[in-house]
Amino acid sequence: MSRASQCGFLEFMLFAMCSWEGIAAFPNASPLLSPNWGNTDSMLHLYTSSTRNSFHLQIHSSGLVDGSPHQTAYSALVIKSEGAGFVAISGVKSGRYLCMDLNGDIFGSHYFRYEDCTFKHWTLENGYDVYQSPKYHYLVSLGKVKQPLFPAPAFPSSNRRNPE
Repeated sequence: MSRASQCGFLEFMLFAMCSWEGIAAFPNASPLLSPNWGNTDSMLHLYTSSTRNSFHLQIHSSGLVDGSPHQTAYSALVIKSEGAGFVAISGVKSGRYLCMDLNGDIFGSHYFRYEDCTFKHWTLENGYDVYQSPKYHYLVSLGKVKQPLFPAPAFPSSNRRNPE
């Protein structure tokens, strides 16, 4: 290798090494490289309101589920997608899953059972979210009166031909 080609090679390597830091300094903005990409978990506080009072749903370490007028450590919840339109809800501090029994009563459980601890999720036109047990058909509610919600009957399609 001639002296001129060695100098050219060294100049190229020096240039490449110096410019690498400039390239490496710009982070790749692709969402595919983000550790949160595809993470459907979100931490939030579920809030319910009526004309007389309003509460944040909280799951205690004992398994008791009730409401608090203010956000607490026990009202911090994680909602995780369990399939299209279905979610599992768990308490951040208690580590318990929100579950429902056959009477529509909600409780916190250390053990996740898909049938009892998965809820159908809807966002209503007014922006409120509704959660329903697909097994028992009750809505998640902090009230004493439980409301089952059954799908409306499907009407047969009208495919009749008009007589002429």
